[in-house]
Amino acid sequence: MTVSFTVPQYPGRIFHAVLVASAGAVASATGTVLVQFGLDNKDGALQPGAYAEVKFPLPAGANGIRVPATALLFRDEGMQVAIVDGSGHVKLKTIAIARDMGATVDVGNGISPGDRVIDNPADALQDGDEVRIANK
Repeated sequence: MTVSFTVPQYPGRIFHAVLVASAGAVASATGTVLVQFGLDNKDGALQPGAYAEVKFPLPAGANGIRVPATALLFRDEGMQVAIVDGSGHVKLKTIAIARDMGATVDVGNGISPGDRVIDNPADALQDGDEVRIANK
């Protein structure tokens, strides 16, 4: 894996590094994995212990289907989202979250890429309710 990163000392400059080692296990206390990246620092611009912002190149859909966190319904049946079927009726689908990104979540299973997910559904929304798609 190759990553790109920036450091505050050089605004606008992008560095690139290659994965050289991984701990291979998730730390239970933090939910993180320790990884090590290497690069040629021949100009000595980067110093040990410096802060960096790293961007990992994950393809779209790598962790499931991304939906807004505002689409989630917390129900007795578990975490759900409401979708609109082809006849304009609500279907509640129980999902499993693969990754929580804060404002969005990656859904690991329970919905399909073609599903029309309802954002900000009303708490009273039930399976089978008829809805109308509003044009923006």
